Amino acid sequence: MTLLMSIVKPGEGAWQSADNRISGTQPDDDGRKQLFLRCPDGPALLGYTGLAALYPGHTTMADYIRQTLRGDNRTIEGHLSHLRDLLNRDVATRPWREEQLIIHVVAFRGGGGPDQSDETIVGSPWIYEVANRERTADGRIVPTPGDQFTFKVVEVREPIWAAGGSGYERISQRDRHKLTLAISKKFRTSRDYQMLLAAVNRRTATPGSGISPWCQTYFLPSSGVGGESMDHRRPGEPMFSDQRPVPTLLWGMDFTDMAAVLTKQVGLMKEGRSAGDPEFDAFHAAVDEAFRRGLLPRR
Repeated sequence: MTLLMSIVKPGEGAWQSADNRISGTQPDDDGRKQLFLRCPDGPALLGYTGLAALYPGHTTMADYIRQTLRGDNRTIEGHLSHLRDLLNRDVATRPWREEQLIIHVVAFRGGGGPDQSDETIVGSPWIYEVANRERTADGRIVPTPGDQFTFKVVEVREPIWAAGGSGYERISQRDRHKLTLAISKKFRTSRDYQMLLAAVNRRTATPGSGISPWCQTYFLPSSGVGGESMDHRRPGEPMFSDQRPVPTLLWGMDFTDMAAVLTKQVGLMKEGRSAGDPEFDAFHAAVDEAFRRGLLPRR
């Protein structure tokens, strides 16, 4: 099971949480299910629920998505149309085609201005979805014809909250009420919304639910400038791996692997190691290789 939740408030920003469970024969509670994007038409935050890995133990869906999108500086819609087409090639025709996969994206078109660096320029919020499931008139979630992935988009004109994944039905009525109240008022800080989403995630992750009590939240301002992410684990609980940063694509360039390499290098610097240390020096070549790899799309 998995749980993805989003709060979107026009003029303020978007908040998203995703639990960290990557299911399989050996469940991984340190998974990443979000991706930060900067595109020519604005910033976006992508999250997914459902099918978490291809070729179990080898390629997580987060890695598949970033590797598929990198290499070309597309618009938000261009990225997602391309992703839909590749999913129909790589997933809809393969053994896992019957597994649910819903990719949810919140974007702020025009946020930050042409260079996406001006925090005073507010973007227009839109929600995109690429999925092999659809909702019927009576509210049921059913497979799309032929398990094909479809692409939908809608403009957000009023504050909303949304949730997806197999954990959606487990959200209590009390927590649904709290989320509804949250979109009607302005919290003191952006972290208040992140803490609310994390608290709902933890309460929903009851024993046997299959949902990780640990999650990652992300705040995306409506300008796209100054966002932040938070990891939610209590003292004494296993720490997140700092070797697995939030996947990031900036104008088609994938900086995820580079961030992981630099994190390791900074760790060595904290140990007092520097140039001349063989292990430290090896990271120079690793950074160059990570940058090169970040420009090569999945074929």
